Amino acid sequence: MQATTISEGEMTKADKSLIMNLIDEILEYLSSLERICELPTDEFLSDRRNPYALRYLLIVIVESLAKISVSILESIGNDLLLRR
Repeated sequence: MQATTISEGEMTKADKSLIMNLIDEILEYLSSLERICELPTDEFLSDRRNPYALRYLLIVIVESLAKISVSILESIGNDLLLRR
C-alpha cells in the first residue's frame, strides 16, 4: 500500500488553521492528562472526579484526532476528485 502525501496546494489555509488549533488543544489535554496520571494512586482514587476527568480527556483527545484525520482525508479526497 502506497502512502499518500499532501502537497502544499492541497490544503486550504482554513484546513491548516483548524489542524493547528486542534493540535494545540490536544497538547493542552495531554498536559492535563499527564498531571492526573502523576497523582499517587490513593490520591487519584480519593476524588471520584479524577476517573471521569481522565475519561473525558481521553475522549476529547480522540475526537480531536478524528477531526484532524477527517480534515486530511477530505483534502486528499477533494484533490483526487479534481484530478479526474
